[in-house]
Amino acid sequence: MSNAKYSAEAKEAALSGMNEDIQNILDTIETLNSTLPSIAKEQLTELKGDIEGLERALKVVPAEYDKSFSEKQNTLIIISSKISDHIRDLNNTLKNDLEDTAKKHSKIFSDSFNARISHLELISLTKIGFISLFSSLAGGIISAFYINFVFLT
Repeated sequence: MSNAKYSAEAKEAALSGMNEDIQNILDTIETLNSTLPSIAKEQLTELKGDIEGLERALKVVPAEYDKSFSEKQNTLIIISSKISDHIRDLNNTLKNDLEDTAKKHSKIFSDSFNARISHLELISLTKIGFISLFSSLAGGIISAFYINFVFLT
């Protein structure tokens, strides 16, 4: 029976410990029940303040965004206008440089060509006329001899 007595005492001690634990849990739950509404109320107040701050920020952001976007858009228009002006100036400069370069190369080529042919003599029209007349007479005489030799002999 002593074993049964120890077992009953152990059981009673365990139940007593469990009762104390359950009592502590119940006390904690009561404390939470009493403090939870005030904590929730504080959190709700902070959340409302954060939401109001965000609403004010959202009201300011679109106006600031529109202003900033408009300024950036105007800056882009000014920059694109300047780029267009620079392209036009560059195009005119390139055209003028190309014309100048073409004139210089044309002059160099014509000077080089003239230097190559400067040692050649020019033939006058009278010389060309005499050479043509002589060639015609010589051709006629040669043709007459050929016809005479082939057909008449």
